[in-house]
Parts: sequence; structure tokens; C-alpha cells
Amino acid sequence: MTEDPESLKDINEPDLAKAAVSACEWFDEECDMAVDVLDIIKGCLKVVKKVHTLWAFKVFTQLTAVMQYVKLREPYHKNLCCTKPCLNASLAIARRVGKDQYYAHQVRTNERYLLKHGRLPPSKRELSGGQYTLLDNQVILLGVRKYLAAQGLGTITPR
Repeated sequence: MTEDPESLKDINEPDLAKAAVSACEWFDEECDMAVDVLDIIKGCLKVVKKVHTLWAFKVFTQLTAVMQYVKLREPYHKNLCCTKPCLNASLAIARRVGKDQYYAHQVRTNERYLLKHGRLPPSKRELSGGQYTLLDNQVILLGVRKYLAAQGLGTITPR
């Protein structure tokens, strides 16, 4: 499996660079599942709109801020005079909401987290409170209650 160092000396650097570039292109073709952050946000908004709690309102405002940031960032990228389009777009969104620079940083962080995980990062309460379960979600809890209510008496046992 291991190649001897003498065989590696025969490969010159331009050939090695071409091989690396072709490998990167191959991986890009394989991972060409471009996920649009706006589609992720729309999916999350559908779920959040069903729940009427303070937590849902906070998540709704965060998702809306990220959506507005993504939409505003595009014109900033097209403007040749703008040297930091992502930073300027996030600061503009933070000013529009009435928040400070920390909120602008949080908007950019939330966008990256949405792209990577498909949801917003867990809150500090969820992290410190232990395991976050599906029964903490009101929509799932309501679905479980409907299912159990529809079942006949004696058909569901603990075993």
C-alpha cells in the first residue's frame, strides 16, 4: 500500500498540481448538491409559524433577519465600491432591527449554521438543560396526543 519515496520523486510538481486540481473538481461534481439558504429558512419558518410561544417569536425574528441579510448581501456583492459586502449587509440589517454589532455577527453565524445543519443553533437554555427531546416540540407533542386519542382502549401497552 505504501509507495517508496523513489517512485514519488518521478512525479514532477506540475503533474501533482494538475492531479490535485482534477481531484478537487471531481469532489465538487460529487458534492454538487447546492443547498439554498432561503429554502432552508422557508422550511424552518413553516414549522415556527405553527407554534405560538415566545421561543417561536425569537426564532421567527432570527430567521427573518437571516433571510433579509441573504437578500441584501447580493446587491452589496455587485457593488464594486463595497469592500466588505457581508459585513456591511449584516450591519445594515442590525441597524434596521435596532440592534448592535453583536446582532450583526449573530446573523452571519446563524446563516453559516443554517447551511451546515439546516436549523438554528440551540439556545443556551437547551444546551444547559440537558437533552433536547422531540416531546419538547409542541407540534410533535400534539401529533402524539392525536395518535394516542385515535387508538382504541387497550391496544397500546407499555410493553
